[in-house]
Amino acid sequence: MEQISRRTVLTAMGALGTMTVAGCADDEPSQLDPSSTHVVEGDGGSGSSASGSSSAGSEGSGDASSEGGMRQVQLDSPDAMRGRWAAYTAVVLAASDNSESSRAEDGDWIFQHELGPWAMLVRFKDGKALLAGHANADIVRDLTQEKKIRRALVAGAPKWWGALDTALPDTARIGFVLGWDGKTWQGLAPSVSNFDALPFYPKSQQACGEQLVMWGSKAEGSYTGSAKAAADAAMRAGTQLTAAQLKKLGPGIQSARVKGALTAAKAYEGKGKH
Repeated sequence: MEQISRRTVLTAMGALGTMTVAGCADDEPSQLDPSSTHVVEGDGGSGSSASGSSSAGSEGSGDASSEGGMRQVQLDSPDAMRGRWAAYTAVVLAASDNSESSRAEDGDWIFQHELGPWAMLVRFKDGKALLAGHANADIVRDLTQEKKIRRALVAGAPKWWGALDTALPDTARIGFVLGWDGKTWQGLAPSVSNFDALPFYPKSQQACGEQLVMWGSKAEGSYTGSAKAAADAAMRAGTQLTAAQLKKLGPGIQSARVKGALTAAKAYEGKGKH
C-alpha cells in the first residue's frame, strides 16, 4: 500500500483543497503486461455492512480473458466496499477542512484522494456498476482527445458501458474504466494499469483501516490494537456509523464536523439510479 508521510496528511487536514482533475494530450494509458486475471488487493467484503464480493477469489489465476479483449479484475463488489467507502468519507470530513472530499451523490459514489487522484462509481438500478477515474491529477486534454481516450477504454465492452458519457461530464479526464456486471469486474489492460496506480483505499479493509487510523490520530497512530479495533468497527458500521464510533478514532476527529460526517456516510445507502 502507498505510504503517505505524516507531513502530507497534516497538510491535507488543514489546508489542502481539491486539485483540478485534468488530463494530457499524449496521455494514452500505459499497456499492462498481458495476464489472464488481474488481482487487486481486497478482502471479500470484510469491513462492510454487506457481504457480497467478486465471484473470483483474491488469489485466483487461469485464463479469464473474455470477448473483446476484456480482462477480469478481482476487486470486491460495490456492496462489499460500501461500508469502507462510507467510513473513509466520514473520517476525512470529520478530520479535515476539505469540503470536496469523497462523497455519495444521487446514488453514485465518488472517491477523492487528498492529493487529487479520483474515482467515481456509477451505479445502476439493476446492480451493475462502472468504476471510472484517473490516477494522475495533473493531466490536461482537450475534449476531442478526451473522447478518443474514452472510446479506447470501452472498446469491445458491453453496450451498457455507454452510460459512462452521460454519467460523467466531458470535462472529467478519465484514465480507467472498469465494469461490474453483478458477478465480476472487467476492464481493458490500459484501464487496469491506470487503476493500479490509484491509491484506492475502499478496496480493502487493511488499506481503508490504515487511513482511518491515520486521519483519526493526526498521523500519530498505527493500524494495530485498540486503534485497529476502532477502525474496524467504523467500517462495519458503514452507513450506520455513530458519533461515538467516529470520535473513538482519535483526537483528529473535530466535534463540530461530526454531524455532517455522519450524514455523508448515510448517503451511501440505497441502490443506484442509472
